[in-house]
Amino acid sequence: MATTALLGIASAITQTLGTLALPYIQTAIDLRNESQKLMNTLSVIRAVLMDLEELKDLSHADQDWLEKLHDVLLDADDLVDDFATKTLKNRLVAQRNVIAKVNNFFSTLGFYAVMAKRIRDIRGRLDDMAGDRAKFGLSRQIIVSQAGNTEEVHFNVYEPCVVGREDDKKQLIGLLKNTRNEENVSVIPIIGIGGVGKTTLAHIVYNNEEVKRMFEPRMWVSVSEVFDVKAIVQKMLESATQKRFENFDMNQLLTLLEKEISRKRFLLVLDNVWNKNRDDWLNLKGLLLSGARGSQVIVTTRMEVVATICGTASPYVLEGLSEEMSWSLFKQVAFKSRADMENPRMVSIGKEMVWKCLGNPLAIRVLGSILFRKSEQEWRHLKDVELSDIGQSGNKILQILKVSYDHLPSHLKRCFMYCSLFPKGYSMDKNTLVNLWIAQGLVPSFYKNQSLEDAGNECFMELLTMSFFQDVKINGLGNIQSCKMHDFLNDLARSVVGTVNVVTDLDGRDIVERTRHVSLCLSTNSLWKIPEALLKADRIRTLLLPVQSMSYDRLITKSTCASILACFLCLRALDLHDSGIEVVPDSIKKLQHLRYLDLTKNKLRRLPKSITGLLNLQTLRLSYCGDLERLPRGIKVMASLRHLELDECANLAYMPCGLSKLTSLHTLTMFIVGKGDDSAAHAGLHELNSLNHIRGELRITNLGCGKGAARAEDKILKGKEFLQSLKLEWNQEANDGRDDEVLLDSLQPHSNLKNLFITRYQGAKFPLWMMAQLPLSLTDLVELTIRDCPNCQQLPPFDQLQGLKILRLSNLSSVEHIDDNESEESTMFFPSLQELHLNNLPNLKDWWARNVSGAAARGSTLSMVKPSFPCLSKTTIEFCTNLASLPLQMHVEELSFHRASEKLLRQQLTATAESLSAASSSSLSHSKLKSLYILGVKDMDYLPEEGLQQLASLEYLDISWCSRLLCLPDEGLRGLKSLQFLRIRRCSMLNSLSSGIQHLTALQTLRISDCKELVFSENSMHFQGLSSLTSLSLDYLPKLEELPVGLKHVTTLQSLNIETCFNLRELPEWIGNLTSLEDFQISDCPNITCLPEGMHTLANLKELVIVECEYLLNRCQRDSGEDWIKIAHVPKLVLQRRTSR
Repeated sequence: MATTALLGIASAITQTLGTLALPYIQTAIDLRNESQKLMNTLSVIRAVLMDLEELKDLSHADQDWLEKLHDVLLDADDLVDDFATKTLKNRLVAQRNVIAKVNNFFSTLGFYAVMAKRIRDIRGRLDDMAGDRAKFGLSRQIIVSQAGNTEEVHFNVYEPCVVGREDDKKQLIGLLKNTRNEENVSVIPIIGIGGVGKTTLAHIVYNNEEVKRMFEPRMWVSVSEVFDVKAIVQKMLESATQKRFENFDMNQLLTLLEKEISRKRFLLVLDNVWNKNRDDWLNLKGLLLSGARGSQVIVTTRMEVVATICGTASPYVLEGLSEEMSWSLFKQVAFKSRADMENPRMVSIGKEMVWKCLGNPLAIRVLGSILFRKSEQEWRHLKDVELSDIGQSGNKILQILKVSYDHLPSHLKRCFMYCSLFPKGYSMDKNTLVNLWIAQGLVPSFYKNQSLEDAGNECFMELLTMSFFQDVKINGLGNIQSCKMHDFLNDLARSVVGTVNVVTDLDGRDIVERTRHVSLCLSTNSLWKIPEALLKADRIRTLLLPVQSMSYDRLITKSTCASILACFLCLRALDLHDSGIEVVPDSIKKLQHLRYLDLTKNKLRRLPKSITGLLNLQTLRLSYCGDLERLPRGIKVMASLRHLELDECANLAYMPCGLSKLTSLHTLTMFIVGKGDDSAAHAGLHELNSLNHIRGELRITNLGCGKGAARAEDKILKGKEFLQSLKLEWNQEANDGRDDEVLLDSLQPHSNLKNLFITRYQGAKFPLWMMAQLPLSLTDLVELTIRDCPNCQQLPPFDQLQGLKILRLSNLSSVEHIDDNESEESTMFFPSLQELHLNNLPNLKDWWARNVSGAAARGSTLSMVKPSFPCLSKTTIEFCTNLASLPLQMHVEELSFHRASEKLLRQQLTATAESLSAASSSSLSHSKLKSLYILGVKDMDYLPEEGLQQLASLEYLDISWCSRLLCLPDEGLRGLKSLQFLRIRRCSMLNSLSSGIQHLTALQTLRISDCKELVFSENSMHFQGLSSLTSLSLDYLPKLEELPVGLKHVTTLQSLNIETCFNLRELPEWIGNLTSLEDFQISDCPNITCLPEGMHTLANLKELVIVECEYLLNRCQRDSGEDWIKIAHVPKLVLQRRTSR
């Protein structure tokens, strides 16, 4: 570790010294000379370090010398940073008045003299060390590896290739299907050594389409070393709902979890579990028992004891890949060309190296990725020299990973080592990680004018491509959001970095005086004080709180906060997020080296003025500080600021004047247009003109207020070519809309924009760049949202956006048509659109304004007039009650009608049927629709027969709140050959399911609730056609007097729930035919007087629940009840009377 880190520090010092300009006065000349001498010394040191880096092993003397050199170089780095900071201050003072310049001149003379002396002292310490090492010479021969290939290699981002796990996937899915367990929730442990692919296999199964249909909800939790039940419950909820639950106490979380999983068949994956405490596991398991029978938990772990503690089934032991599969994986990642793959010498060398990997996919992938850069000669050297000792002692896989690490370039080694500060299993935000690297000076610029952020992203992508990172999450715009590091690689990073980087508990037990980077892996609280060991390590450069958001009591006291600022003056990165901080002490100004400050999710109202003295600060994170009212006016002098994060700072009133001077800004997540009397202090929109490096997302709020006015020719955002997402939000209360069109014209973004969001715009029409010029203005647009624009009548020509994937239109009360004209051009209609969402467009009548009536008059459907959406997979129509037709959706997989018209529903289903019947292509022989939601279509009496018949791929059908629906179609259900889930609820006039239900031979789940007129007498026998049915729920059917007779033939039924059926007077004797029944629940059926004799024949029944059925509750009492003998064989019996309604 030492040589890699020291090379980076020495290079950074030399680079900084070389860029500092000094005036030609005697005091400065002395400093210049001392600086040059230091640079010469550093040049020699760098040469020695590069030699040392090539050594296979370092002696104890080498290591001791490097540790001492590390301390001296860090002091030199701090000194040079002081020098650079003073130079920056001088530049700022030069912009002030004459008196300030004169005062600064004389103070600077003294500073130069002090700096010259400090540099001489540093050089003296280095000279002393030089004597110990014979002026940095090496006394023994250096064994170097073969020179690396200097050819520049470009990598593509790709999903890690998975080979050889198809059989494992099938077996694990088979285990998930097994419901023959006595407990509601089964636990399947997957056990195997690190890197063998346990998490990968769990991911494959978790995302399998069949598994998705089997379980709802599905939850994924990365557990790792800390088994915190509250944190696990919180992550379960976040995974199930895609919402945040950060400020909830345990009781609140448990209530929400109960609601989420109760009586539902869920799947939970607990990834990377290390906990060996059985009590902790039992506490968690007890919270899961309310799930429906068949719920499953997958636990991945390296430890047999963990599998024994938590498993209800035998562990699934995941072995290494076979020799054939290992070679297949290696070929995919290691060979640059087909010629190399066909080179018999390289094949032979490769197979020998693969054999050493023991079938471990992680080792194969990392080693192969390193070899991808190298020549045949280098392959041979790595096999014969560096891998020759593998397996003789220690962990073989870790040894292979260490060899792969040794072949990383120095800058990537430094970036990788810094990742040791994050706990195992931690999800590392990519931008945060890159900004931390930059703050510590770990990122070099690879070519002239390259931004540090771009260079940092290159480092990240190289480490990702070489499999040092994994489990990547990507946002809707295709950008990487986060990643994880495998536990083995985390162990490797910690082993090579030693005690310089420490991840520790709150007591700081692992910290030593030479520690420079600290991460606290438990949450702080109001009782926490800085431990003595940390106080002694007062030269630390990083203090992180990565798991702080999971705390019970996140408060860091004012005194502790002040102590941190007073004790650790060398900090480059300080993380105090989610710590309950209300006031940042003025002493923050003492942290002159600080580059990265995270204050997100605190209770701040103001920041101290002194914070503007942090002239080196690059990243200031203030997101989710909901009480923050304003930023300091002097922020304009913080010339080094590159990232200002202000997401969800709801009380922030305005941006301070002078923001335009922060020309280094790469991130500005929110710009608030000020309103009120103090407009002189507010930054106007024009200040955005000079901030053309901004990238990522920009949200502009309060448009139409105060200094929000602009001229169309201003084009404030046009030069921001790196901006990907733009949100424009008008202030509806303070805006009459007269200038909105001009203002929006001035906010035209660069054509590279990918996501545009416009809300509360009051104009009647959109500016030219959104209308006639749209295809040229937004050539790369992927996602577009327009909402809450009440005066807008004419919409942009969306279909001309060739790359548009998601279109959302909401609350546009004046819009009658989406498009003004039907184009006669042959261009493809919405060629890339994947999702269409129309919500609350009450006056929307048709898609096109013209030619629609003519088409209707000729007797043809609209769908035959205009081509269909070629890529559309999801459509949601909500509260568009006047909409009569839409273009054809031939490829849609999910279609939702909520408070839409019956005419639209019929048009869509019928038009699709007509087009499919006319299609000659076999690929269009039936609809691709898989999920159909018909919700609140209040004017629908019958579902269209013809339209349903063509839905051969339909798997999920939900018909709810259709108050006029009388019955389901007879023949229409015949075509639903793939339907697996059918829900019918709150259809108050529904009186029959029709005989067509017998055709639903693939149906697995049927849920019918709150249908007051429904009876089964006419089609009772047709239930026997439900040959795949496993779950039936009948809830609040007041006219239900008997169960459908045809059910006695449905021997596949495993779960039966009968609830709130007041007129149901008995359970039939034939219920004993349901030999597969495992769960049976009867609730609020007061007129059922006894259980049938056939109950005792239900040998597979594992759980019987009876709630609020007075007769049954009395007759089913253990041992004494008259019906007890019929159910004594059932393992779990729940008899419950509600204490209150």
